Amino acid sequence: MINNKTQQNVNQLSLTNKITKDIINSLKAKDNISIYKILKQLHNADIAELLNIVGHDERLALVSIIKKELDPEILIDLNSTALSETID
Repeated sequence: MINNKTQQNVNQLSLTNKITKDIINSLKAKDNISIYKILKQLHNADIAELLNIVGHDERLALVSIIKKELDPEILIDLNSTALSETID
């Protein structure tokens, strides 16, 4: 998500079912700060996977949280539906 590769490698998480559930629960609670902190630690491929598996409304909410720092590499791994919703 953030182009600072050194910091990303140090703090990197990988997407798990628990992290996915935590993000979805945080979306429901409108806790954007927690979501941002988690996303900041995920690899671009994991963010793409997350955007691929969540529903339309969740995807739009996630993109709105990270849009200023959305790394274009994430777009490469999106399915066609997620990609079209993300770039709109």
